[in-house]
Amino acid sequence: MKNFKLLCILILILLISFPAISQEQSSYQYVSPKPNSIMVSNETNIIIRHAAKLQESTIIQNLISVVGSKSGPHT
Repeated sequence: MKNFKLLCILILILLISFPAISQEQSSYQYVSPKPNSIMVSNETNIIIRHAAKLQESTIIQNLISVVGSKSGPHT
Protein backbone atom coordinates (compact mmCIF):
# COMPACT_ATOMS: atom_id res chain seq x y z
CA MET A 1 0.00 0.00 0.00
CA LYS A 2 2.88 2.37 0.80
CA ASN A 3 4.44 1.73 -2.62
CA PHE A 4 1.08 2.38 -4.31
CA LYS A 5 0.79 5.79 -2.61
CA LEU A 6 4.34 6.64 -3.62
CA LEU A 7 3.62 5.62 -7.21
CA CYS A 8 0.45 7.76 -7.27
CA ILE A 9 2.38 10.78 -5.97
CA LEU A 10 5.07 10.27 -8.60
CA ILE A 11 2.51 10.03 -11.40
CA LEU A 12 0.76 13.16 -10.13
CA ILE A 13 4.05 15.10 -10.12
CA LEU A 14 4.80 13.98 -13.67
CA LEU A 15 1.32 14.96 -14.88
CA ILE A 16 1.59 18.39 -13.28
CA SER A 17 5.05 19.06 -14.72
CA PHE A 18 4.26 17.75 -18.24
CA PRO A 19 2.59 20.97 -19.51
CA ALA A 20 5.62 22.99 -18.41
CA ILE A 21 7.94 20.64 -20.28
CA SER A 22 5.84 20.78 -23.45
CA GLN A 23 5.68 24.62 -23.33
CA GLU A 24 9.49 24.84 -23.26
CA GLN A 25 9.75 22.68 -26.35
CA SER A 26 7.05 24.60 -28.21
CA SER A 27 9.16 27.75 -28.69
CA TYR A 28 10.02 26.41 -32.14
CA GLN A 29 7.26 25.67 -34.61
CA TYR A 30 9.50 23.80 -37.06
CA VAL A 31 13.06 22.42 -36.96
CA SER A 32 14.67 20.57 -39.84
CA PRO A 33 16.55 18.31 -39.81
CA LYS A 34 15.28 16.98 -36.50
CA PRO A 35 17.79 17.00 -33.61
CA ASN A 36 20.18 14.03 -33.62
CA SER A 37 19.23 13.08 -37.18
CA ILE A 38 21.52 10.70 -39.00
CA MET A 39 22.04 10.07 -42.71
CA VAL A 40 21.38 13.76 -43.53
CA SER A 41 22.86 15.02 -46.78
CA ASN A 42 25.45 17.79 -46.49
CA GLU A 43 23.31 19.67 -49.03
CA THR A 44 20.35 19.79 -46.61
CA ASN A 45 19.23 23.24 -45.50
CA ILE A 46 18.95 23.92 -41.79
CA ILE A 47 15.54 25.41 -41.01
CA ILE A 48 14.40 26.81 -37.66
CA ARG A 49 11.02 28.51 -37.40
CA HIS A 50 10.22 30.22 -34.12
CA ALA A 51 6.62 29.84 -32.93
CA ALA A 52 6.20 33.51 -32.05
CA LYS A 53 6.72 36.43 -34.43
CA LEU A 54 10.28 37.70 -34.05
CA GLN A 55 10.99 41.34 -33.37
CA GLU A 56 14.10 42.61 -35.16
CA SER A 57 15.28 44.31 -31.95
CA THR A 58 15.36 40.94 -30.13
CA ILE A 59 17.64 39.17 -32.61
CA ILE A 60 21.14 38.68 -31.24
CA GLN A 61 23.94 38.06 -33.72
CA ASN A 62 26.05 34.94 -33.14
CA LEU A 63 23.32 33.40 -30.95
CA ILE A 64 23.24 30.28 -33.13
CA SER A 65 26.45 28.61 -34.16
CA VAL A 66 26.82 25.82 -36.67
CA VAL A 67 29.84 23.56 -36.30
CA GLY A 68 30.29 20.50 -38.49
CA SER A 69 31.98 17.47 -36.97
CA LYS A 70 34.27 17.30 -40.00
CA SER A 71 33.96 20.71 -41.66
CA GLY A 72 34.30 22.88 -38.53
CA PRO A 73 32.56 26.23 -37.92
CA HIS A 74 30.24 27.79 -40.52
CA THR A 75 29.12 31.40 -40.80
